[in-house]
Amino acid sequence: MAALRRKHKTKSGSAPGKRRARTRKSTSANKQASNTADSTTRTVDHPEEKSFRFLDLPTEIRLRVYEHLLVVNTSLKLRPERKPYTNVSYTKYGLQPSIIATCQLIYLEAVPILYGRNEFQVTDWMEICGVYPILNRYREHANRITAVHLDFDPREAHIREVLSLLKGCKALSKLTIGRAVWSYYQDAQAFAKAIGPLIRTLHKSQQKKQDVKPRDVLDGLYLQGWTFLRTGNDVSHALKDPDARETAHFANKAKNMLRSTFK
Repeated sequence: MAALRRKHKTKSGSAPGKRRARTRKSTSANKQASNTADSTTRTVDHPEEKSFRFLDLPTEIRLRVYEHLLVVNTSLKLRPERKPYTNVSYTKYGLQPSIIATCQLIYLEAVPILYGRNEFQVTDWMEICGVYPILNRYREHANRITAVHLDFDPREAHIREVLSLLKGCKALSKLTIGRAVWSYYQDAQAFAKAIGPLIRTLHKSQQKKQDVKPRDVLDGLYLQGWTFLRTGNDVSHALKDPDARETAHFANKAKNMLRSTFK
């Protein structure tokens, strides 16, 4: 009888253990299902974000972005700075040159646009001091500059220095000279003599290009009248017209003299 009672106890005692085991398995399965459902919900609500690098864009689109960030429809002024791509004299024009410092590839793609698609202006002797170290230290940048505007109160030494520096700008295709500069010379012959070395250097540079038809560098030489007469809204034609005629006459004479020196 005692043995039967022990056997009965053993059988009756095992039933709660099995129920607890089944309960634990059921709870674990429910938790796992709940976690899976939560994970699915999170994936639907917040899909995994994939990073898209700027360099993953096609080159054509990147170049359009550089143009938007680095090209303006006004003349820029070169000034000496330790960090030229964060220079306030750039950013005040609405440019965003800091993109150039992102990486080497962007630098190589963007720098030609910054220097090749903008016009750089020199309007006083302080800017000449700024142009000199930039064009000498960053020769690769000087070789990309295509447009320069000179319109400053001149001294002979300043004019010679700037014209000498511009000889390093092999891609220069547009040179605008204000009346403050060209009228410093007593006549067109003296002006042609002063600017001749630069123009002939640019002419020879054009003749050496094998892949394009040489252009007439004198087509890119522009002489302007007095700034206040050209831009003033209230200036009468009685003042504007003579200035324009004198400028055109001087320019034609100087260009004819320069062209006669081409070989």
